[in-house]
Amino acid sequence: MVDNNNVELGFVEKTDSHFLCSFHFPSKVGGKPAWLSLSPLPSNKDLECSKCGKILSFLMQVYSPFEESPKAFHRALFVFVCRNVVCCSKNKNDNFCVLRSQLPRDNEFYSPEPPKEETDGPSAKLFQDLCVVCGLRGSKRCARCQSATYCSKEHQEADWKTAHKAVCKSNLPTTATGKGNKTLGFFRRNLKDCTKPVKAATYTAMKGFENLTSTSKQCNYSNH
Repeated sequence: MVDNNNVELGFVEKTDSHFLCSFHFPSKVGGKPAWLSLSPLPSNKDLECSKCGKILSFLMQVYSPFEESPKAFHRALFVFVCRNVVCCSKNKNDNFCVLRSQLPRDNEFYSPEPPKEETDGPSAKLFQDLCVVCGLRGSKRCARCQSATYCSKEHQEADWKTAHKAVCKSNLPTTATGKGNKTLGFFRRNLKDCTKPVKAATYTAMKGFENLTSTSKQCNYSNH
């Protein structure tokens, strides 16, 4: 039985970026998502603002394992919000999206044993291209260098102005998949059987802040 009167407070503090990676199961504010289930990720369409249609920005994530359920040994909540002030209305949550991701202890991505502080682990970029700006799916690619990937034209233009223009060079495509295969081989030798097919990720999208501890049917990126 969940005690609805029990409130836990969290405080934001600086930490080493290494501990904000997916395999350390962090709670964090800002930056890019440290995805729990590494593949497949939610589609960018699922993360569009219902008002303006632009892709939502990552706000925060909270690691909240629910060990009473074998399917939720690892569980994380991801909160996204639209930065357009016009989409923000009093007592309305149309410009928010909350994703829940959960995995059993025995899963395709992580060792069942706690991670060691000095070691590295897998990340979502080993399985698909990510936007270099926000960390969502990178379905668009720089036409010149073919190496930088983005979730949207808006993020591509923003990165071009602030960073990519100075380093972009026309060359042969070097995809994240090509690099990732070599790195993935390292993790296959060190983690428990990563060679079997990856199952569908358990991300469930919920508009607004519902009682996420209640039982709900898990499906692949469904809206509730």
